[in-house]
Amino acid sequence: MKREQKGTIILRSGKWYASYWEKRNINGAVERRRATHCLGEKTTRSKYPPEEIKDACKRHMATVNGSATKITDPKRLLSVVAFVDTVYMPRIEKFKRPATANGYKKIYQKHLRPHFGDILLRDYRRGHATAFLTQLAENGMGKNSLNHVRALMSGIFAWAVELEHVDANPIHDAKSLVDAAEPKETPHYTVQEMGTALSILGEEPQARLAMALSFIGLRPSEIRGLRWEDVDFDAGQLHVRRSAWRGIVNKGCKTKRSKRDVTIGSTVIQLLRDYQTKHPSQLGHVLENGAGRPLDLDALAQDVIRPMFKVSGLNWKGYYAGRRGAVTEMGRHTNGNTQTMSAYFGHSPEVEAKDYLKALPDVTRIAGLDLDTAIGETYGRLETQRRLQ
Repeated sequence: MKREQKGTIILRSGKWYASYWEKRNINGAVERRRATHCLGEKTTRSKYPPEEIKDACKRHMATVNGSATKITDPKRLLSVVAFVDTVYMPRIEKFKRPATANGYKKIYQKHLRPHFGDILLRDYRRGHATAFLTQLAENGMGKNSLNHVRALMSGIFAWAVELEHVDANPIHDAKSLVDAAEPKETPHYTVQEMGTALSILGEEPQARLAMALSFIGLRPSEIRGLRWEDVDFDAGQLHVRRSAWRGIVNKGCKTKRSKRDVTIGSTVIQLLRDYQTKHPSQLGHVLENGAGRPLDLDALAQDVIRPMFKVSGLNWKGYYAGRRGAVTEMGRHTNGNTQTMSAYFGHSPEVEAKDYLKALPDVTRIAGLDLDTAIGETYGRLETQRRLQ
């Protein structure tokens, strides 16, 4: 008869842990390794564990001893961290867009890897996740960030279920037991600020064009991915067909709805024509660096736009604030018609249905021209004032 383990209670960094031996999947082979399990915080001054910690150790070791005689499949002996590192993340890197994969990695390294520790996939429970999410909320994590963390956790275990490493996804019913902080209101540029920005950046055509494209609603990744072949001056349209992230050009757009034709009016057309004439492209990108690759917009903002904004007293709010400002301004011209705006901006507002709404090309084009006119009039007025000073 196999001898049952009692486990050893140890104190580490202000927390009590149970230390014991456990079978682990190490590179596909089953090996016996030392493992630990957190039993709780140290809440007394004594160097000896209190009774509730001893009881928690007994309960955990009962689970360990019960599982030890049943589990022989190496897949069932893989730790969460090992599964993510060797199975889940390689899949994400292969099938997700680089920007998406990078976001997953950041969440995993900052929050999930330390949390998972050396716990096995088969031993992770809903209670672990609920306690973890609750702690994040209590520490001040906002609702949106908390949802991102939970979504990644669920995705990890959903894939583990598919591969039969575990029988069920413990994240399905896990949630924070306290309300996370509501997201802060995101900033946007007003039409007055848009015109001011274009005037301020008059001597920096690259920066001015980047901001102008953000002011008509293009995402930063779409600005980086824009090529001259996508610019139809005669039709007054930008054909958004790809995105770029950190110099990596994606074959498609962020979503199916993101592939769209954006109406441009005389203001943006003139800025594009002037820029094309004075700054010939090497490899076809509208905004490109010295090597002909998509321009680093973050560096452009850091080195050029932000300093010029600061000198002029204009608050830098980021490129996405231009997109939000475009949505806000177009909402004024369309009475908040989300059907029209979603066709122009390539996104799906929460208030509109996903699948059955269709674009209204004529109305969308008119709204795009109205937006351009509003920006152009403000820009022209401010530029005239600047030249007269």
